[in-house]
Amino acid sequence: MSDQIYNQHLKNVEPQLAPPGAGLPWFQLLFLKYYVGPFVSVRTTRDESQRRFKKVSQNILKLINGLSDHQLNQKVLIPKQMGLEDSSRYWSVAMTLEHIVIVGRAMCSVIAQLDKGIVPQVVADTAKVKPLGLMSSRESVELFKKFINEEYGTMEQNFKNFEAETRFHHPWFGQIKARQWYWLITIHTGLHLNQIKKILELSR
Repeated sequence: MSDQIYNQHLKNVEPQLAPPGAGLPWFQLLFLKYYVGPFVSVRTTRDESQRRFKKVSQNILKLINGLSDHQLNQKVLIPKQMGLEDSSRYWSVAMTLEHIVIVGRAMCSVIAQLDKGIVPQVVADTAKVKPLGLMSSRESVELFKKFINEEYGTMEQNFKNFEAETRFHHPWFGQIKARQWYWLITIHTGLHLNQIKKILELSR
């Protein structure tokens, strides 16, 4: 059955997915924790992450430009995707934008504290950063624009100690430094760029 036909079938059927926070398949977790975390993230320069964040953000803006409220609000079940929990596969574009901002703001806060040598007194939990879906589609778009144009920029401007050694635990990557959290903002946004592309493709 094609993805389009399957989603047509699901219009009146809520898919049965794993609960929020259930995590990723074990092989993805091993790949992220023991290869991507210790090798890829620490070798990515600040300029590379910054340039990629700008490119990814602009690509999202291009995709959502001119979308109707219906297109922004339509929930679509996408296929399994690397780095995406099962519970996150049935979202709308608006919900995805809301999630990007929730996680992005949290990461900016973590970076600001690690930059000063402070370990955040919270627990990073993927179950607690899912979108509530309570805001309007237009609010989600404006929230996203504010995050990429203002809040990310403020973090970037104030982030002085890129080589800070203080670490904070990520549920998939383990104990990681500020520069790795900085890299992760871009990677996370790019992950959901792919999700938005797939939502729009399957909603046609």
